[in-house]
Amino acid sequence: MKLNEIIRIKRKEQNLTQEEAAKRLGVSASAFNKWEKGNACPDIAVLPALARLLKTDLNTLFSFREELTEQEIGLFCEELSSIIKQDGFEKGYAVAMEKLQEYPDCGPLIGMTASTLDGALFMFAPASRESYSEQLEQLYERAALCDDMATRDFANYMLAARCMQHGDYDRAEELLDQLTDKPAVDKNHMKANLFVKLGRLDEAAQILERKLMAAASDVQSALLALMTLALNENDMETAGYLAEVSQKSSRLLESWEYNSYVAAFELAAAKKDGDTCMEMLTGMADALKKPWLFSQSRLYRHVPQKIPQNKSDLSEILPGLLASIKSDEDMEFLKNRTDFDSLLEQHPLT
Repeated sequence: MKLNEIIRIKRKEQNLTQEEAAKRLGVSASAFNKWEKGNACPDIAVLPALARLLKTDLNTLFSFREELTEQEIGLFCEELSSIIKQDGFEKGYAVAMEKLQEYPDCGPLIGMTASTLDGALFMFAPASRESYSEQLEQLYERAALCDDMATRDFANYMLAARCMQHGDYDRAEELLDQLTDKPAVDKNHMKANLFVKLGRLDEAAQILERKLMAAASDVQSALLALMTLALNENDMETAGYLAEVSQKSSRLLESWEYNSYVAAFELAAAKKDGDTCMEMLTGMADALKKPWLFSQSRLYRHVPQKIPQNKSDLSEILPGLLASIKSDEDMEFLKNRTDFDSLLEQHPLT
């Protein structure tokens, strides 16, 4: 909160009018009124007395805190996504920079903000990715210097991915070598066992279901990477097998439906198989139009989920996906197809 808002709230908590508060401080009522409206700030000499009058301290008065909590960072990033969706990326970027100026050394905030902006660029402003690339890279660089190990790992991972895109493979390897290994002891699994002994079965189930959900995602990532490797080796038979396993495992583990089409789409694209590409792309588009209701699955029934009332926000990814396909020279074989044109008409590029 801003200084003027805190002054107003704290004054009302003390059941003081502006005139009463001003009189006790020896200032004019109009001056106090300007403080609360944000049109002026109290003189530095008045601040200690003002804090005592409002029964608070100077840190609270100026909203000074060293760090934000994980929950506060999550809420801010949710708000940031909403601003970008409603008012555009530029507005959201300005809000993000203002927040980072307020907490310039909060590594987790910097990392999560960079990630939110990165995702929003793909979803809402793919044409602007290049112009914001350097700013986002600088944010990841800042996050990589923080004391929080998880944030540092995430930032270095994102930087390594960018280096690979730019062909800077030596730097990418250097960054990946800086990542910490997973601990030998699985703390969450032990925690789930503890909750079972304490009779906190819902909490234990939620931990284990989240682990399964994360493992399912890792399986899909590994299978897709192995399929890409097989394609690079020109081993089409193995690539086809891995794409099939990816589809089956996605359905078996009741992952997001979108995942079941990705490997098959990549394989079809490598083969320049337009019919299969469009079949998979249509499936991906349909999956993006509806929310993944994982909490209705028996595998993830204890994991809480906010179910949207309208269409899935993931549908906003589709224009960005189509834009990247349209700009990809290797996907030229799709661009003169009427079914691809029809998909573009249904989902105009942003």
